[in-house]
Amino acid sequence: MAGTKTTLLAKIADDLERSDLSTQIETAVVDAIDAYKNERFWFNESYRASVTLSSSVAFIAMSTLPNRYLEIDRLRVNLSTNNDFDMIQRDYHFIMARQDGVSPSLPTEFAVYGDKIQFDSKADQNYTLILDGLIDLSSAASASYSASSSASWFSDARNLIRARAKWDIYLNILKDEAMATAQAIAEQRAYSDLKSKTNQRNSSGKIRPTSF
Repeated sequence: MAGTKTTLLAKIADDLERSDLSTQIETAVVDAIDAYKNERFWFNESYRASVTLSSSVAFIAMSTLPNRYLEIDRLRVNLSTNNDFDMIQRDYHFIMARQDGVSPSLPTEFAVYGDKIQFDSKADQNYTLILDGLIDLSSAASASYSASSSASWFSDARNLIRARAKWDIYLNILKDEAMATAQAIAEQRAYSDLKSKTNQRNSSGKIRPTSF
């Protein structure tokens, strides 16, 4: 079902029968997304996103990647059509030591450190890199969600975020422990449903990772 941030906020307000908690509801929704953004579902894993590593450069700023990556699962160098070379992930100190005094060449190893991906050597030419990984679905520019955002948190995962946000409101704002407990149960059911759908798509080969 299609949905936006605005429609989800309105639905939660309607559930609570409160028109005076708009700020608290929006905060609860943001917190709910933050609680689950590192969980892997079919909609927040990106496959084969590409970025250019420029000649004579040994790093790429994370802010210039096509997605906001929470975790990089695989990084490849595209050498030619249907020919991708898997890079090896190392720790930061290993990579920085490799950079010392090395002539520009094809990078083969990398480390993620701070806000950059560091490579074992400066590139001897421009290379296309292919990334797979877990991504943040918020706006790359602002790390937030606009009112009209239709990110999967507001559609595919709407029941999970709705229940989590209502649990927060009932527990911390309305001080209703019985309703908070009911929402915790609803949250667990929604979570199990999303995981089940993700597993089904994985096992059937019909998973829909986001490709940018």
